[in-house]
Amino acid sequence: MLLSTAAGCDDGPDLTGPLPCFTPTELDTLVEVVPCRHSHEHDLRHVRIFADPEAAAIYRRCVLRGEPCDEPFPPGALFVKREYDRAGCHEDEFVSLTATRKLAPGALPEGYDWRWQRLTPEMRVTDDGAPLVCLRCHVDHCSPPDGYELRCTPD
Repeated sequence: MLLSTAAGCDDGPDLTGPLPCFTPTELDTLVEVVPCRHSHEHDLRHVRIFADPEAAAIYRRCVLRGEPCDEPFPPGALFVKREYDRAGCHEDEFVSLTATRKLAPGALPEGYDWRWQRLTPEMRVTDDGAPLVCLRCHVDHCSPPDGYELRCTPD
């Protein structure tokens, strides 16, 4: 479970910029799909990845087990990647998070219908939209057999 209080959400979001693409309540319902691991792809940080329960089931089937899939992630599917500077991925030590929310088909073609945000531990949005380098990497490396719908395998 990803606790919003551990992220400082009890003070409320920063209303001077874009709002997070999720609510604190949603964070509390996410399940871990990738446990703590070193990620050479993400600024050499350690990461943990969480998803809403329905998206987690699809991720486990289509990405982790590599089963053939033809069902897309549904609109509203949410993934949250917590990034840590140190091994161990202790709850109170994450330095940033990236959230991706699946949109309706055709809603954001340039982002493959995924909304991307980078946030601080205090839930302030610092980037709203997929950085081109991230999008290119996910397009090139997160398709079968190495992923599904821009969601990568943890290797």
